[in-house]
Amino acid sequence: MEDQGVRRSNTLMQFSLLLNTCMDFAYHYTPFLQGLDLDGQEKFVLDANKTIRNYQNPIIDERIQQWRSSERKEMEDLLDVFVTLQDSDGKPLLTPDEIKNQIAEIMILPVDNPLNAIEWAMGEMLNQPEILAKTIEELDRVVGKDRLVTGRRGCAAALLGSAMITMLLARMLQCSTWTPPANVTKIVLTETLDKLTPTTPISAFVTPRLATHLYPTSP
Repeated sequence: MEDQGVRRSNTLMQFSLLLNTCMDFAYHYTPFLQGLDLDGQEKFVLDANKTIRNYQNPIIDERIQQWRSSERKEMEDLLDVFVTLQDSDGKPLLTPDEIKNQIAEIMILPVDNPLNAIEWAMGEMLNQPEILAKTIEELDRVVGKDRLVTGRRGCAAALLGSAMITMLLARMLQCSTWTPPANVTKIVLTETLDKLTPTTPISAFVTPRLATHLYPTSP
């Protein structure tokens, strides 16, 4: 007989899922309910956004001041690019608030989506070894085994997510040999009801396939 605690936990989980679905339905068809924040999601998002802003805004303000005072003269990262962008009149193209909003968006949006996309792609290729082998063969032919995949600078907005996915997936395939776990003939690729991730995290055996000096090690 199923343990009462397990049954209670499953019931609560299903109830929570049903409640969230009902809230989404209600908000979609009755917009006047949105301000009530019945499920607490709005407060959760606002609190998370406040945490991110409290962390990033002082860093951005300091970087802007460094450029204005000529203390900083060389660009090292994307924040430097945003701070130094100029219009046709030589004036700053972005205000401090616009820079902060851009950085916050970049911090929030690209994290889950590239990782989810890579996990699904790896699962599909593990289920289709011929595609995995063809991809690795192309990497070896175009890039070789004596250097790692390199990326190009591009648009920091529209292409950032695609660039991250391509780079991470290519590095993973180039650097390692991937095989399904023992006794696993097919990777289960079913989506969870309320997330973009697979119901069962994808796992595989990994072995290095490039020269030792290409793998960074801790001192």
